Amino acid sequence: GLAREQLLGVSLWDALPRLVGTAFEAALREAAAKRAPMRFVYDDASVGGRSFANHVYPTEDGGLSLIIVDVTDSKRREQNAAFMSSISTILARSLDAPELMQEVGARIGEYLRLSSCAFNEVDDERGVTTVPFGWFRAGVPSLVGGAYRHADFVAPEVLEANRRGEAVVVSDVTTDNRTCSASYAEISLRAF
Repeated sequence: GLAREQLLGVSLWDALPRLVGTAFEAALREAAAKRAPMRFVYDDASVGGRSFANHVYPTEDGGLSLIIVDVTDSKRREQNAAFMSSISTILARSLDAPELMQEVGARIGEYLRLSSCAFNEVDDERGVTTVPFGWFRAGVPSLVGGAYRHADFVAPEVLEANRRGEAVVVSDVTTDNRTCSASYAEISLRAF
């Protein structure tokens, strides 16, 4: 952020040039032209996609007074609640397993912006994972019906962590030494 001294007497557009040409600038210029109080929410990708509620009030000297409140967390809570409600609605319907898993997988994939959401069955004794259900974005090969040997994809430490109930996150299979990137390339998977 900027200190108060850095903003006093300075044009907002000079202090924060990244806002020029954005919806934020358009909303402030609209408030200045109408000379009326206004409230709007602006999602700012330049600060990690945070959301800000902006309360704008015209001042007697022709300027604007601006109160900004970070509403990212409350907005995310609202989005999460709506997402969970949509999943509950799907689960409440009488669907057969493939249809249910397809709809839930699609909703999870869309909400989390994934390319796929697979539901796996792990056979630890045989060292194989099968994919009975899944949702795959258009253009992404389906893994449904496939059987995948653990030893071909991950190091033993990943399997041990899974057995202990620990979540394992791999952001990039091409750089994580716990994975076999060639096996993942064959099934077009980059992260899990």
